Amino acid sequence: MDWAEGYFTGLDYTFGYYRELNPAMLRIACLAAGVVPPYSESPTYLELGFGQGVSLNVHAAASEGEFWGTDLNPGQVAHASGLADVSGAELSLFDESFEEFARRNDIPLFDVIVLHGVWSWISEHNQSIITELVRKRLGPGGILLLPA
Repeated sequence: MDWAEGYFTGLDYTFGYYRELNPAMLRIACLAAGVVPPYSESPTYLELGFGQGVSLNVHAAASEGEFWGTDLNPGQVAHASGLADVSGAELSLFDESFEEFARRNDIPLFDVIVLHGVWSWISEHNQSIITELVRKRLGPGGILLLPA
């Protein structure tokens, strides 16, 4: 098996910002739907496949909480780390596949797990790894955002 483990790596991900991943927006969406958000103003947050890390960095720099992310592409992880260095955002970033990340024994339970533009282009094997990661590492009442 190659290092990409079934991921498409022919192009780098975009440099966009995705506000729907913002923990405050997720809180508002819950409240608007009549659901009390299961986390405080300081969530433990994980973005799987964060691409260039723009959204993750903005959220970490502008919000209270503990922010984690993993992306397989080392160039994108380096870019996200550089953004964090400039902004002062405190992030736990990893250059790991979803499978490698899921095997870690140092990750917390997360209040929020988000994916953007990931699910539709990964293999069924990686989808099953994410499903199991969410089952084990999303805290009780936590929020999963998996846009179609």
